[in-house]
Amino acid sequence: MRRVCKLGALGGRMALAWAALLLLLATRCNADEYPLDPTFCDDWCRVLRRVDCDEEPENCVRTCEASLGPAACRDEHRELFACYERTPASEFACARSGFDEEARPAEYVCRNQRDALVGCAYPNVRECIDVCRSLEARYAQDAGEDLAEDRCPSRDLPCDSLCWVARGEIAVISRDAGERSEDADSAFGQTASVLITCALERAEACRLLHAIDAGTAVPENWSSVLLQCAGELRGQPPS
Repeated sequence: MRRVCKLGALGGRMALAWAALLLLLATRCNADEYPLDPTFCDDWCRVLRRVDCDEEPENCVRTCEASLGPAACRDEHRELFACYERTPASEFACARSGFDEEARPAEYVCRNQRDALVGCAYPNVRECIDVCRSLEARYAQDAGEDLAEDRCPSRDLPCDSLCWVARGEIAVISRDAGERSEDADSAFGQTASVLITCALERAEACRLLHAIDAGTAVPENWSSVLLQCAGELRGQPPS
């Protein structure tokens, strides 16, 4: 009789184990599946991450959610997403490196849709982009042969990226100067023009230095020359 009871207990435990396994299979638990319908940012990152960058999916979604902009600009964001979705993956590339690496489109990709979104959500950045492109066109007309293309800022200004950097630097400059936010906004375009003109001059100086003595000249890129110019506006000594 005791042996029967032991077998019955063992059989009960096995039955419970089988039931648990069947329940797990029924739920089809998969880390790659969403328990909910994908959000806008899930879809956004699905399109951007068609190129193989080191950025984790959750970091992409987090960045998207933090930069959605006001609700009034959702239509512009959807139009830009639709344009990106139609664009071949070959037009996207990995920017930055390591944990900060992220997928970005080439600057000419969906420019009109991106300009519309930036103009709606971040009008100051759009003003800076317009100033930058105007200066770029003038700069391209006067440009000579590029003898230090791999050691100095390129002839093509990455206006979209530069203006996002400039936006943060101008905010710091205005804060340090004790300007009111409305005064800073009204002077934003002028300050952006000063910064980008300074960056252009530093880029040209980099080329001249490398032409004279490439061994001692310091390599530069657009971000480094822009940050140097911002430091000068804040009254910091040049590095």
